[in-house]
Amino acid sequence: SDAEELKLATFKRDVLAVYDKHKPAPMSNITKEERQELHSLKHDDDVIVKASDKSKKLVAMPKTQYLDKAEAMLGDSTMYELADVTISSLEKRVRDVLARECCGMDPKLRSSITPSDTRLPEWYGLPKDHKKNLPLRPVVAACDSPTTGISVVLERVLNQLIPFVPSHLTNTTKCLDDIRKIYPDLQAPENAIIVTMDVVGLYPNIPIAEGIEEVSKILEEHSHRIDMLGLSTSNVKNLLDFVLTSNYFRFGSKVYRQLEGVAMGNNLAPPFAVLFMHALETRLLENSPEKPTLYRRFIDDIIMIWLHGYDRLGHFIDRFNAAHSSIKFTHETSRETGQVPYMDVMLSITASGTISYTLYQKPCSSGLVIDYHSAVPGHVKKAVAKSQFLRADRLSSDKATHMMSVEKIKQQLAVNNYPPDFIQEACMSATKPRRHRFVNPSSAYLKLPYKSDAVHGQVLKLLRRHDLPVRIVRAQG
Repeated sequence: SDAEELKLATFKRDVLAVYDKHKPAPMSNITKEERQELHSLKHDDDVIVKASDKSKKLVAMPKTQYLDKAEAMLGDSTMYELADVTISSLEKRVRDVLARECCGMDPKLRSSITPSDTRLPEWYGLPKDHKKNLPLRPVVAACDSPTTGISVVLERVLNQLIPFVPSHLTNTTKCLDDIRKIYPDLQAPENAIIVTMDVVGLYPNIPIAEGIEEVSKILEEHSHRIDMLGLSTSNVKNLLDFVLTSNYFRFGSKVYRQLEGVAMGNNLAPPFAVLFMHALETRLLENSPEKPTLYRRFIDDIIMIWLHGYDRLGHFIDRFNAAHSSIKFTHETSRETGQVPYMDVMLSITASGTISYTLYQKPCSSGLVIDYHSAVPGHVKKAVAKSQFLRADRLSSDKATHMMSVEKIKQQLAVNNYPPDFIQEACMSATKPRRHRFVNPSSAYLKLPYKSDAVHGQVLKLLRRHDLPVRIVRAQG
């Protein structure tokens, strides 16, 4: 109606006036010396800055050192070879494969994954600053590559098989829930041992041909239960072979092809690795004379509860390490210290079998969350702090461990410049029952750039004054 149009026009005028009057204060959450150092690093061609592998930190290292490490890795002829391929020839190969293997696919989906104006993936290394001599973790940035579309489709298909993997964990909470299903009162038998195992370099050590065969077998078994997106099991197998053997990338002026393993950065790498490990561990567990009471895995991180003595555990782990030529495991047990870390929880067990757990932060963790002085909405900072305290609650087994977890979160937030009163309020908020807010289904959404909490508050006042059923969605501005 004319009245509603006038109301909206007036509201628009008033909002624009609020934004026009806003004069951002010249604030910075870094010192002048830090800004100068960042400027110096940015313009120093002899230094390269990369994100660290684990800790969210930045690692500055001599460019020559980075290049030497990278070229040493790429010089491994068992893993990489120089390639003579152009982006146009690779796009043509992809189009030919799509025409041959995707005839049954929805035409719109097939069109959306047909490459056009793509680029070769870029190889880079993430410094492992938690390890001696600063080795690099190889990553291939494969966004917008010729095979990205096929990888995304294969990821969608393979992800549907993950629920059929009994050992698979989605997060730490699922792990703790599974422990409580076996031991509701967290009381295991005497001399029970908690064991964690880690696959050494899983992605690059999966043999491509063997991995495709194992995944294809699982797909054959469950294909009738999932959406195959118009593909047959034979189509999926052929597409997997094409993508995983066409792993081309650029480093500097050279083009390489990865010969074995799955590149970290490829969309289908996580589900492919999960399914390959499922096939391997299923055979190992079936043929093991003694089995763990609990066996769970998050991609390459395994946790077990073992009741057959330390000597028999050694034999069990030896069988795992002897089962495959390229898949090897490291392990850690609770036998020495009575506790062992797994993902973001520290699990403890007494000689009598009593289990407890508390929040764990790795020594290499930076502890970084959104800084309190960052230019983000206040409600986001509240949500960050509250979510950390909720996490502390989920990852604590009793009141004593909960107090320990909460203290760690308080220290973490303080390091990120959250005021004590703000921290305490977030801690109290996490203990209150969650309220479900009613959202008017007829509400319209208005996207506005975030400037400050004061500006946001003024806009909300205008909404109430004009009595408009509008919700504010923040956009970067």
